[in-house]
Amino acid sequence: MTSGVPSNAVDDSIQANIVAAGYGRTTSAVRAHGVSNGIKRCICKVQCNSSARNAIFRFVLPDAGRVRVHVYNQQGRRVSRLVDGVISAGLHEAVWDAKRAPAGVYVWTIAIDSRREGSGNIIIGK
Repeated sequence: MTSGVPSNAVDDSIQANIVAAGYGRTTSAVRAHGVSNGIKRCICKVQCNSSARNAIFRFVLPDAGRVRVHVYNQQGRRVSRLVDGVISAGLHEAVWDAKRAPAGVYVWTIAIDSRREGSGNIIIGK
């Protein structure tokens, strides 16, 4: 049994398998939540590009509200606070530049007026 750090060739092989399986390419997650009476909805789409090492968050707000978009690492520590403030109604976009983040799986959350509206995973390759 060998222990230690895998070689670059092994790392490259693992990354190639991740991309071949479709996880390293652009992936999207769409979340929509609503209230039946007032038809209040937040629609959020996250597009992750592992090779460019970024994630684009696009969301639509029906009304102005306090919005928080955060990204967390596997240990649960917040690594990015993309949005944290009152945002007007309409279409908005935030970009997480993950070039300095280590490869791995990250969790994103979006909250509007302190209510969690969506969450998902982002996979960043090396």
